[in-house]
Amino acid sequence: AALGDEIEIPTLGDPQRLAVPAGSQPGTVKILRGAGMPDHRGGRGDLHVRIDVQVPTGLTAEQRKTLREFANQRGERILPQRKKIADKVKELLQ
Repeated sequence: AALGDEIEIPTLGDPQRLAVPAGSQPGTVKILRGAGMPDHRGGRGDLHVRIDVQVPTGLTAEQRKTLREFANQRGERILPQRKKIADKVKELLQ
C-alpha cells in the first residue's frame, strides 16, 4: 500500500483490475462501478472494495534495521526493542 499496486478483484462476472494508489490507508474504500449485484432494471450496482493492509511478520534482522532507518528518516518515534532473556544473560557473561 505504501508504494501502490494494481490488484485483481474477483467479481460476480469477470475479475477486474483495481489500481491501489501509493499511500493507501487501511479501511480505504474504492468503488468498481457496475461490478456489483444485478439490479431489477437489468443493470449492475457498484462493488465497494475495502483496502486491507497486511503487516509483514517474521522479518530478518536486516529488514528490521532497514525499517528502523526508514522510520528515523521520517522522524517517527520507535519504541526500543526488548532484549530476550538469553541475550541479557550473554551480555552479563561477556
